[in-house]
Amino acid sequence: MPACAASILFLVGTAAAQPLALHEAVEQAIRANLELRQQRIVLQQSELAIEAAQGSFDPSLWSSLDRDLQGGDGASTAVGFGAGLSQPLPSGGSATMAWYGNHERDREATTAEHDNQVYLGLSQPLLSGAGSFSARAEVRAAVRSRDYQALSYRTALEDLVLDVAGAYWSLVASRETLLLANNSLAIAEQQLDDTRERREEGFAALGDVLQVERTVGVARQAVVVAEADAEEDEGALLRLLGISLERRPVLELADRPSLPEMRLDDEHSLEVAREYNASWLQHRITIEGAAEELRLARNGTLPSLDLTSTLGLAGESDQPRDARNLVFTGRQPAWSVGLDLELPIPGRARQLELDQAWLTTLQSRLAMEAAEQDLVLAVEAATRAARRDTSRVNLARQTVRVAEAALAADQELAREGRGSTREVVRSLEALDATQISKLEAEIDLQISALELMRVEGLLLERLGIYLEE
Repeated sequence: MPACAASILFLVGTAAAQPLALHEAVEQAIRANLELRQQRIVLQQSELAIEAAQGSFDPSLWSSLDRDLQGGDGASTAVGFGAGLSQPLPSGGSATMAWYGNHERDREATTAEHDNQVYLGLSQPLLSGAGSFSARAEVRAAVRSRDYQALSYRTALEDLVLDVAGAYWSLVASRETLLLANNSLAIAEQQLDDTRERREEGFAALGDVLQVERTVGVARQAVVVAEADAEEDEGALLRLLGISLERRPVLELADRPSLPEMRLDDEHSLEVAREYNASWLQHRITIEGAAEELRLARNGTLPSLDLTSTLGLAGESDQPRDARNLVFTGRQPAWSVGLDLELPIPGRARQLELDQAWLTTLQSRLAMEAAEQDLVLAVEAATRAARRDTSRVNLARQTVRVAEAALAADQELAREGRGSTREVVRSLEALDATQISKLEAEIDLQISALELMRVEGLLLERLGIYLEE
């Protein structure tokens, strides 16, 4: 059974017994997410592209055979053959070690000439295409593509983590809201019983009973709405976890909102983001690639000037065996040196390539400037949201404590006959509102903290999620 399927079955089978933590939900979603699996395949393809580019420097064996007929009825025939080993060089040239033979026969003269040669050849560009920078350009481009795809995979993983966290905390919020709604309903029903008892004792009027009955009705409606919201949020989280909705397992959530530890410093966050933010790093890769393409285009405008040379041993004789033997005696050394020059006129194609590379470089620089501004704004927005939500949580918690104390005081006064039922109902409604506000602020703070980590580029590391090697 695949690991993904096994983990899903384990989660379904143990959900009721073992509460699900946020990091477990994220791990489950990563295993089950189809889009991430596609991104992994793309990443694997980019790794293969690097190997393919490096393979261009592998040596190759070659051989040739040709037959040449000259004159009427084949008055002269020549048969040539060759075999050798060629090795591309990091400098952009190539080295060849080869054996070459040529057998030529003239029918009218009834003579034959046999020529054999073993040699070491070298071909090296001197201007256009010269040097390791040009020779290894394809390898570097493949590495940049791999790095870019790795950052794309990282971005997709971060998006999934935020989606799962959002669904997880939404379900926590809806479950807490449902719990609060049930508690409010229980308090309202108890208050209704107390008010009816007080009416029988002559301490409350019929209007007080009707007012509390209305509050009970509103509380029951809130429970119905909260139950529907919780069921919807649970379905959304199950979908992200890759769990079938047919069996509809009940998820028990282990984590609750808390005050996360954060360093809310714009300058520090911006410095970290410039080093780890995936989108920012992708822009850096793009501008590096454009700068390299510009340099290659400039080199391409140079004339093609290639140095060719060979050094070897030759053997010539009218007997094939003697020709071969002479090669190894070393009495007939052979060498050659040459220069091949190619100058395109007027060279518009290469100049246009240079112009296009320059425009691409300019475009990438402008995109980098825009990315810098976007990064600054993203960092400021993330830290601002984290500060705001931290303040909201602290204020909401104080407000809840005050509302709880006010409700307890009003209930005590009502039991002693010194307060009205209407004041208790208002205090109950105020407590419900403050508890909901506190929960919303706590949930928003969890999301703000994760978003700040994402902008800084540290989301995965802080959650203990590492890219697969």
